[in-house]
Amino acid sequence: NISVVDSYKSSPKNIVYNRKHQCGDCSGKGGERQTCGQCGGQGVVNQRVGTAMFMQIMTVECPSCRGKGYTLKTTCHSCSGEGTKPSMEQVTIKVPHGIDNGQIVKIQGKGDFHENMYGDLVIRFNLQPIDNFEKHGQDLVYNKFFNLQELQNDSFEVPHPDGTISIKVPQEFDTTKPLRVKSKGFKNGNQGDMYVKLNVRFTR
Repeated sequence: NISVVDSYKSSPKNIVYNRKHQCGDCSGKGGERQTCGQCGGQGVVNQRVGTAMFMQIMTVECPSCRGKGYTLKTTCHSCSGEGTKPSMEQVTIKVPHGIDNGQIVKIQGKGDFHENMYGDLVIRFNLQPIDNFEKHGQDLVYNKFFNLQELQNDSFEVPHPDGTISIKVPQEFDTTKPLRVKSKGFKNGNQGDMYVKLNVRFTR
């Protein structure tokens, strides 16, 4: 989970996750292996389905070895035959500038150990509209709320990841039309803008 400001500033993030490492005692094999007698090491078997007139032969996963092609003659006591041991791990990543909701970053070789190799760590980002900020494409959107006193001022300030911005209060205050601050959005290829949505909120 990251904020819109994190996406803009490319903030560093620490990620802690549970990772399966290779068992050192059995070298990740789970024990002493032997070729599966039912499938001959193929991991699949042929299965006949249907009646004599409409017989079909389907290839299915071997039930004896569950598709592995081998069974364990002796089981590693250290990992109980899994070939891996779980442990907590931490990585620090720099959030890519302008990353959007649902996008992923892949870190090679930081995933689980499986069949003599380590997979990748895939990080999916969940972008959250925190502190009145939103992201729409390349544009940065800020929701500004005014009280009655602030409406009488000539200008107002809005926060921005690069520093506070002062904006002149428009002569026609229309809450249906956001104010545009040019070139203050995200910088992925095309330069985006910042839009300030005008909202009025007060207690009578």
